[in-house]
Amino acid sequence: GLVLVGIFQCVAVGWIYGADKLRAYINQNSKYKLGPIFDHLIKWIIPLILIFFVVSQFLIELEGPYEGYPGWAIAIGWATVVIPLIVFIGWAIKARKVVREVGEEKRDEMNVEKKEDN
Repeated sequence: GLVLVGIFQCVAVGWIYGADKLRAYINQNSKYKLGPIFDHLIKWIIPLILIFFVVSQFLIELEGPYEGYPGWAIAIGWATVVIPLIVFIGWAIKARKVVREVGEEKRDEMNVEKKEDN
């Protein structure tokens, strides 16, 4: 559970909000400064390590049934984790695209207004 929450947080902070924005905020308000490696850690390294943990645990579960549960029960349990994860990642990618498009439209509108004022 907590490992998946960590993956979700990395996706939310790194890809949706923007790791660079968070790093800029932290650097502005803290005596400790974070370098650009922070962005790569949040976007790539930490999620990959956490995904490795989830996959390795999944493979261990496949070797033998957990506490004697039947295979179908374990499959349902994993499906309740994997399906929302896939949906969340798909939603995050789509939301990022929509935010980028809206931002570009707003920027274009502001450029048009500036040209009209001049």
